[in-house]
Amino acid sequence: MRTNLIAVLMTLVVAAGTVMLTDAVAVVTHPARTAAPSCQAGTAFVMGAAQYDGTPSPVFRRRLDTALGLYEQGCVSRILVSGGGQPGDATTEADSGLAYLTARSVPVSRVAVEPTASSTYQAARRGLPLVSARPVVVVTDAYHGRRAAWVFKQFGEDVDLKLVPSRASSWSHYVREVVALSAYRLAYGWPWLHPSDL
Repeated sequence: MRTNLIAVLMTLVVAAGTVMLTDAVAVVTHPARTAAPSCQAGTAFVMGAAQYDGTPSPVFRRRLDTALGLYEQGCVSRILVSGGGQPGDATTEADSGLAYLTARSVPVSRVAVEPTASSTYQAARRGLPLVSARPVVVVTDAYHGRRAAWVFKQFGEDVDLKLVPSRASSWSHYVREVVALSAYRLAYGWPWLHPSDL
């Protein structure tokens, strides 16, 4: 009986290790395999990041500037900004993003906000119903692209990605993404990777 239990535990450990290793390869190599978005006047879906009293953090500002560039080039006709707030915040990530974009001449009618999400999964679930123009171009940091693409796919959305180089990207970001992607797939999808997901 004990031998059988050890065998089961070892099988689970090996399976979990295989999932984590596969996710590690996917997270690290995904940006290199991501093509430029096809300019089809869809929606730039900006993933939220920190803001300070209405001022986007440098990470968030780079994402917003990237979406703004897509809009000014005519590659997207609308921008959706996602992101909630922390306790005590005077505003949300989404609302600070809206203010940032409208201050740079993007008409308010062209910007949608989803001001409640606190995770990638929530952003996709709550933000996609607000999208009025497709295709969807998810704007996020390079290390986050793999998980973002996987999450949106769970809602039936094959998205383009516009990945923003992170000036402070480190192995800690990638480790966090590997753990998060594995946790998401175990919680929200199948715990193994299909070739079509790569």
